[in-house]
Amino acid sequence: LAESKIRMADFYFYKRSNYKAARVFYNEAITAYPESAIASRAKARLAEVEAKAANQPPPAPAASAEAPKKKKRFLFF
Repeated sequence: LAESKIRMADFYFYKRSNYKAARVFYNEAITAYPESAIASRAKARLAEVEAKAANQPPPAPAASAEAPKKKKRFLFF
């Protein structure tokens, strides 16, 4: 079970660069089996995630408020 959490976290971390999801799965692996070798591996990778996430720029704000309004078009048949 903990191995599957590690694999899911690795997928989100390495393939998707989704650090938030990776952090969740690594923490789940640590809390499920805190004294196992998998937990120590998850802790090491969690440190990598934290380091990588610290270097990321913040996400761009949503542009929905700044977007120009579109003209409504009506089709007459």
